[in-house]
Amino acid sequence: MTARVQDQQAFLAALRHQALTPSTLLRTSNLLPLVRRELITDLPYNALPSLGLAYARVPQARVTHAYIDIASGLVQSGWSSDRQSILLPTTSDGIPALVRRLTHDPALGRMGAGVTVWDGSGTAGLAAGVGTAPRRDGFVVAGVGSTPHAGRTHTVVVRNTLVPGSVDDVTQALGQMLQAPVLARPERGARTPIVVLLGSDTPTAQ
Repeated sequence: MTARVQDQQAFLAALRHQALTPSTLLRTSNLLPLVRRELITDLPYNALPSLGLAYARVPQARVTHAYIDIASGLVQSGWSSDRQSILLPTTSDGIPALVRRLTHDPALGRMGAGVTVWDGSGTAGLAAGVGTAPRRDGFVVAGVGSTPHAGRTHTVVVRNTLVPGSVDDVTQALGQMLQAPVLARPERGARTPIVVLLGSDTPTAQ
């Protein structure tokens, strides 16, 4: 492990210790504007406190570390457009593959977790593109296509009550993966217990 990595870990440990002190927690409302200004993330800001507390409760023995550096072969040296020295991905799938390995839940691939992905945004190829992520994580993507409910603005994950199966927890996991709400209702025309209805709020649809 390089000295730079050790320094980064020491800094994060100190930051975690300070963030969990009572004086810092009481100033959360004052700190949030600074977080919004300085932190770039696609996570909802109101989810960050609970995410931080969840991380704080995880025993260190159960934390898995992976390094994205030149030694790992995941990145290589490069230059930005303004001539800054930066690290660039070595391949297009190396880092996503690492994320899938670290976050993979074997329960997602169990029998009965069949998924239908329907596009309601009118974007050509959207269902096929989005369907690759659940397939990589162990879901059986039984079909992709266009939903009979066209003109959708919001993506939802539906627990199709017309198809039997104990897949409620898997449905919730897929909803979290896609950052979409989960509904339980009959979805006629689908033969799988889980149906994803893609709306225009899907990132690749914009």
